[in-house]
Amino acid sequence: MKKFIAITLFFFVWTTLFAQTDDEVLMRIGGRDIFRSEFEYAYNKNEAHNKMLMTEFTQSFIHLKLQALEAESRGLDTLSSFREKMDKLAIRFRQMPSVSPLGGSENTYPRTKIAHLFIYLPQSASARTIKLASQKMDSIYRTVSAGTVFEECVRQYVSEHPEGLYGELVTWRPNRTMEEVERKIKSLQVGELSRPFVSPAGVHLIQVLNREEAGQDRRTADVSGMKTDGKQTYLLMELRETLLREALDNVLNRQSLTSEQLDSYFKKHKKKYAWELPHYKGCVLHCKDKSSAKKVRKLLKKIPQGRWTEAVEHYNRNHPGKTVKAECGLFQIGTNPAVDKVVFKQGVFLPSSKYPYVIAVGKKLKKGPDSYMDVYRQVENDYKSFRETEEEGKRLKKYKVEINQEVLKTVNNH
Repeated sequence: MKKFIAITLFFFVWTTLFAQTDDEVLMRIGGRDIFRSEFEYAYNKNEAHNKMLMTEFTQSFIHLKLQALEAESRGLDTLSSFREKMDKLAIRFRQMPSVSPLGGSENTYPRTKIAHLFIYLPQSASARTIKLASQKMDSIYRTVSAGTVFEECVRQYVSEHPEGLYGELVTWRPNRTMEEVERKIKSLQVGELSRPFVSPAGVHLIQVLNREEAGQDRRTADVSGMKTDGKQTYLLMELRETLLREALDNVLNRQSLTSEQLDSYFKKHKKKYAWELPHYKGCVLHCKDKSSAKKVRKLLKKIPQGRWTEAVEHYNRNHPGKTVKAECGLFQIGTNPAVDKVVFKQGVFLPSSKYPYVIAVGKKLKKGPDSYMDVYRQVENDYKSFRETEEEGKRLKKYKVEINQEVLKTVNNH
């Protein structure tokens, strides 16, 4: 049942949105309506913390929505790691005090105990996936119709979830689930089992176990109450979307970068990595005698530079009396006295008496790096940013974004 908590709260999100009939659709992203109240909540929270301009915030808001949609389309909302995080959020939200959307205590409503079997489906689910889930639920419906007790059937899926089936035995209250589910519960008599039906979140099978009638409060909606519920709802939505974004980022970051990708990006943007000051790429060798200096220099010129440090260590192991100290890497002028003196012919440098012979092996880089490896971290970060921008462009094409500019003008002004 633990994993079902998050799904139940997700129903609550949709219900609160449906309840706000005086709200206006501000934008539509990937076919989903975004109401002004949600945008206002997010923008006002931003105003209190980040102070982003309206235009900047709007782009950030859309960006998060697109990332969440893409994560759902990849099925990342079905991962156990995501569901565990949602479960923890759900527990926190269940412990928070809430105000009934109709203003007044929930205890004034009829309490209805239900048995609920559910197959969660993301909104990006294909027609075939929905059909298979419906067929699975049809099979259970026929089994129950043939004499199996539905409540017992549900119990086996409360803590275990084979084949993606979730079960719960709960007390239902109005305005705490999705419109399709709520309408179905209200239409059922005690003991009656619904036929399988589909909501925006999946396929359901519900039976009303009992209903305790109570004096229903017919008072009109308390606007302040609705706003309090709305804030909790939108906060949960925002946290859920943030978790989806994190899951998507993890997937994208796990995609390894190849040397070909980095090299190609570096060559296209080489001017970006130009240096103001000359550099030297190579090794400075501090030797005990001329013979060692000549031998090591000759050795290094025969092998790739990436193996130079290893080659010097190998030489030292085979010539214990003629140890050579090597400083290998990329040196900017003015950062290493030995490089400045031996390579750039400037500054003051005095070799030690123990290693009196100092030579350099490598090459000067006057204008900039000649390989992405010379500025690897910078190229890596830049390429990741480029790829993120590229991914964002793909999402904008994949999920249509429509903004009602007239409604946008009324934000915090209606």
